[in-house]
Amino acid sequence: MYSISRVERETGISKDVLRMWERRYGFPMPSRASSGERNYSAEDLARLLLIKRLMDLGHRPGRLMSLSNDELVQMLSVPVGIQQGRFQSHVDELMALLLSNQPIALSKYLDYWLLRYGLEAFVIELLPSWLMQIGYAWQTGRLDIHHEHLLTDQLQSKLRLSLDRLPEASPTAPMVLLTTLPEEQHGLALLMVENLCRLEGVQVINLGIQTPVETIVQAAQEHGVQVVSLSISEAANAARVQQAVVQLRHGLPSSVALWLGGAGAKRVDLSVIDAVVYTNFDALLPVLAQLNAG
Repeated sequence: MYSISRVERETGISKDVLRMWERRYGFPMPSRASSGERNYSAEDLARLLLIKRLMDLGHRPGRLMSLSNDELVQMLSVPVGIQQGRFQSHVDELMALLLSNQPIALSKYLDYWLLRYGLEAFVIELLPSWLMQIGYAWQTGRLDIHHEHLLTDQLQSKLRLSLDRLPEASPTAPMVLLTTLPEEQHGLALLMVENLCRLEGVQVINLGIQTPVETIVQAAQEHGVQVVSLSISEAANAARVQQAVVQLRHGLPSSVALWLGGAGAKRVDLSVIDAVVYTNFDALLPVLAQLNAG
């Protein structure tokens, strides 16, 4: 069974929305513990994940609630035009190991890949291609929650280990503060950016996920950073992101640059704020080079 807090973390659907759906649609209809706390089944969680992914694609919850799980999966089964890169065979092998529940073999394959091709290619080419494949597997119902947890654990472990092996940046090197806005619950991209920054000799302050704007401004001032970089996922609410980004830009000194990364960054209206947008990791390299040169 899953608590309402756990369901909120797993799906990105707030507690208030879950309670509202319970009243309005009769789903999800959790059981109650003796303390009165809501408990959700694995079936509830799986269905909520399907609904959330369709909502992220623009579908309205009222229509989705009346559909069966098979119908929801069918709506997600349209291919999304995945582009195959030069490491596609490796992506296929990683997917096979993930889906067949072989964590040790998966870990060893990732270690082998990093040793053979290097950290930069890992972050810029392999991981984006694999994560896109992961997204498609979610859409077609091939991936379960335990697969996602295994994947996240493995990738975070490898990226943190690589950070430990990188030399420390010079104390005089420029400094970048990394974080996400509130409601942005996925921090893998932050570790990917942190690794690229460190490869380029840039100092990094990684605040992790879901940092309030006021805290970001305070941390940027106290650490004397040259850049604040936000990771924004495609599923992020565009209106709330726009409001928070404008608030952040106004709160930061003009001397501090604002970088916006991720698929959701392309929806930010740059006509009202001064910011640099990079929607893929390859595009981050020239931005880092310019920072080092400046």
